[in-house]
Amino acid sequence: MLKITILLLGLFWCLGLWIEGREAAKSRATLRHVVHVNGTRGKSTVCRLIEAGLRAGGLRVFCKTTGTDPMTIDVSGNEEPLRRRGKANIKEQVGILRRVVVLLDVNKEPEEMVELVNPEVIEQKGSERVVEGCLSVPGVYGYVTRPTWAKIRAQDRFGNWFEREGEGIVAQCFCHETEHLDGHLFTEKVEEYIDPEAMQGGDEE
Repeated sequence: MLKITILLLGLFWCLGLWIEGREAAKSRATLRHVVHVNGTRGKSTVCRLIEAGLRAGGLRVFCKTTGTDPMTIDVSGNEEPLRRRGKANIKEQVGILRRVVVLLDVNKEPEEMVELVNPEVIEQKGSERVVEGCLSVPGVYGYVTRPTWAKIRAQDRFGNWFEREGEGIVAQCFCHETEHLDGHLFTEKVEEYIDPEAMQGGDEE
């Protein structure tokens, strides 16, 4: 009898999740425009800035932030904290239809900000062992192997597809950031970790 009760409770729970997901999808379909903000740090701040700007322009805006303290901001500007099941996780970004990253191409003269929507590394050549770090894991550094040259395919903000090549640190950024959008951190590729203090000491010498 206990097993049957547990099974029924599980079925009702799954049914409730399915109904909730369907209703959420129906509600979302009524929205004329949806803006996704992706990245490793500062997403909530960017969301708030966009929300404030659109609201100041007279538009009705509903905003949802993620991160450590997720919350919603309704069309009246009221904030409501969200209860999270578990800790914040970069994999919340997986499955977003518009995956966006902005990086600085230091190989250009002058340096150029590059907007990449739905980027994908389609070709790479060479390899080099480089030191990487990430704001998602502050204070952690390590050696990883990256290509010396890479080609990326992406869309611009208007949906037009283009390809772009990069060498050295730009190729490294292409790979690092696109992996982020797929829910991966550089720590999955670390071959040898580095003591930050020892590294700083080496730089000073």
